[in-house]
Amino acid sequence: MLQTLRNVAIVALLALGVTVLPRGGAVADSLLAALLMALLAAISLAGFRAYRGNEITLATISDGWKAVLFGIVGAMVFLVGAYTWLEVQFGDTGGLVVYTLLTAVGVVAFAAAWRRATSYYS
Repeated sequence: MLQTLRNVAIVALLALGVTVLPRGGAVADSLLAALLMALLAAISLAGFRAYRGNEITLATISDGWKAVLFGIVGAMVFLVGAYTWLEVQFGDTGGLVVYTLLTAVGVVAFAAAWRRATSYYS
């Protein structure tokens, strides 16, 4: 309960800063950029730790499945930055549909490669 109240207070403080501070929009953009950088750093750290924790598993899978696995990870990293480009190329709705489809294909392919890597008879 206290953690929830703390989180609500943080969000309220950020909202107050956006509305009260001069150039609140610029402050909000800077804050959003900093939060996005922190999120991407946390995702990178989680990926690094997952890789280091499963080095033996990754060493035992075939080169083809390893290529699928690392290719999908690369595609997902591309998708992190490609949303705006997809919106420009396909329009707002079309970009969202393409982005969602590519993400779904990536998740399914990653799950198939990981299942293959962790199964007994790979």
